[in-house]
Amino acid sequence: MRTIRPLPFALLLAASLVSPLAPAVVRAAPPQGVPRPAAGAVGLRPHSLAAHEYLPTSKLRPGMKGYGLTVFRGTKIDRFGVTILGVLQKVNNGKDLILVRLSGGPITGRGATAISGMSGSPVYVNGRIVGAYAYAPNFAREPLGFLTPIEDMLEAWDPDLPQDPSYTASAAAATAARTPTTPKGAVAIGGRRVSGVRFATPGEVMLRPGDSVDEDGTLTLVPLAMPVSVAGVPLSRLPELAKLLAPLGLRPSQMPGGAMLPKNAKGSNLQPGGAFGVSLATGDLDMTAIGTLTYRRGDKIVGFGHPFTGIGPIDAPMSSAYIHDILPSYQSSSKIGSPVSVVGRVFQDRPFSVGGQIGSRPVMVPVSIDIDDRSQRRTRKFRAQILRHPLMTAQLAAFAATSAIAEIHGNPGDAMARVSLTVEADEVGTVQRTNTFFDPVAISESATGDLISLLMTLSSNPFYPVGVRSIRMNVVIEPRRDTAQVERIFLKQSRFEPGETVEIGVVLKPYKQERIVRNLSVKIPASVP
Repeated sequence: MRTIRPLPFALLLAASLVSPLAPAVVRAAPPQGVPRPAAGAVGLRPHSLAAHEYLPTSKLRPGMKGYGLTVFRGTKIDRFGVTILGVLQKVNNGKDLILVRLSGGPITGRGATAISGMSGSPVYVNGRIVGAYAYAPNFAREPLGFLTPIEDMLEAWDPDLPQDPSYTASAAAATAARTPTTPKGAVAIGGRRVSGVRFATPGEVMLRPGDSVDEDGTLTLVPLAMPVSVAGVPLSRLPELAKLLAPLGLRPSQMPGGAMLPKNAKGSNLQPGGAFGVSLATGDLDMTAIGTLTYRRGDKIVGFGHPFTGIGPIDAPMSSAYIHDILPSYQSSSKIGSPVSVVGRVFQDRPFSVGGQIGSRPVMVPVSIDIDDRSQRRTRKFRAQILRHPLMTAQLAAFAATSAIAEIHGNPGDAMARVSLTVEADEVGTVQRTNTFFDPVAISESATGDLISLLMTLSSNPFYPVGVRSIRMNVVIEPRRDTAQVERIFLKQSRFEPGETVEIGVVLKPYKQERIVRNLSVKIPASVP
């Protein structure tokens, strides 16, 4: 029996960088009205465009007018106005960004300015796609934004990219701050000339008010923070989830769930401008980031215009989504949305976009937790599926288990938890552990100690990460304090030989009871040097 306080989740994420039933996925036919590949696209590489399909940055000029597509409410795809202001060359991982001014809808009508969830909204000029709305100056007082060019977004379809999550590569580059870059084609914003660009680190909060151009002319850009719709998380656990997701640039919040959807509601059409989601977990625990689909060719799509988590090859559920409304805010406006149903998988999470495929099934890690809280005579069967990735499975599984236990037993007080744990993993097969935990404050955190220890061993051992296939836990909670402190250990002799049996005495002081002595016999293996 032991009391365990798990490491903070943000620390677990950093450590991994160094070294419940999902909805059925239907292989459905593409919705009616979805654009098919243009005739001129025959013979192109999978991640290239025909010349008549798009307008490259070299053809853009200040003052050019266009429009964008996105969902502001429900599933209807609306238009908003776009004016080209300039191009910052080679500032985004060696690629360009397009400076634009937005207008129309709640952007200007309700003062929402930059709206999280619009990431990926396609923009067209002269009838040809230019790119996707993806970045905004921090604390901008006007609806200015930056587009990621469409030709860079389609890099997610490059067949030469790694297709499976690397169990040896570090994702540190995905969360590292990018150094200021001097744009080759500088532009003026609000009368101030921009001489350099930097990207805010994930989760960075700029405390000063006003614009984002420093005195030296450096412009700070932030991705339109992905609103992560969260369900199945107790309010007390939201701050911990925020810490877990902050290094990835994600902002969790509890959103209206399925019960709040209109009767017979369907998700937005999977066509340019439609809302869609990418999930870290589904089932009794749901974490889904809502963004916008930019471009579709057959059953493949790209969206967001910036990374989701930035970890490269990924296998995550892709959902249709419903937008309840827009929440205007002085700090960060956002769409209030909910996932509707899983429609495919996202297979690449790249610097310029996410790439997905409609109709295919992601491989997830099923998590099954049965809880019997005898102190309150309550039981719960928790079922979820979480992302299978060496950098995230351990953290998501630990959070899922802790949240499931906290939801049924969240009150402080003496509690014992008998935990039986079974983990199926690649190569090592079935690993089982049984243990008893005590905690006078939060048994939910202590009871997951073995799970965290085992998963971190699998994902961060000195050799190479081992993939997790499934997780099962059985937790029995009782209102007791069957604890004891080891006061002394004594031996009858001080020298031993291999093969001998050692007699050990242990003095224990049980909680609020008299001391007791336990005598143990331990045989030393004959092979011990």
